[in-house]
Amino acid sequence: MKKKSGKTLMQKWKNKIGGKLSALDKKKLVLTNIPYALAAFYADRAFFLYRNSPGEDMGNKLLYAMEHADRIFAGFVLSNNWKDLLAGIVVAVVLKVLVWQKQADAKKLRKGIEYGSARWGTAEDIKPYMSEDPWMNIP
Repeated sequence: MKKKSGKTLMQKWKNKIGGKLSALDKKKLVLTNIPYALAAFYADRAFFLYRNSPGEDMGNKLLYAMEHADRIFAGFVLSNNWKDLLAGIVVAVVLKVLVWQKQADAKKLRKGIEYGSARWGTAEDIKPYMSEDPWMNIP
């Protein structure tokens, strides 16, 4: 029979991750993910409100949920239904992916310098692009 170690899975995971991240990295990780946690929380509450709305069809349920949207912000208790929780997590993940994609596609601009500036160009660099007719050149 195998002897069990006294550590639980969470303790092992915490030790593994905690050893790799410094206190500054942990703080940054928590602060950058707070908006996504809030989005998951409010999406969970919205799906809970929709699911518990009276009505037979989607239109009546949506109308009721929109009329009583203030109830989403009324409390701080998560739904205990797995569908609501899953929907909240999916909303947060989609939001995180969209922000990540937006950051990945961002152009690298130099601060205070116009994009595409020829600050370091010389007369020899521009010579091949100059026209013989001076009226055809941009001043």
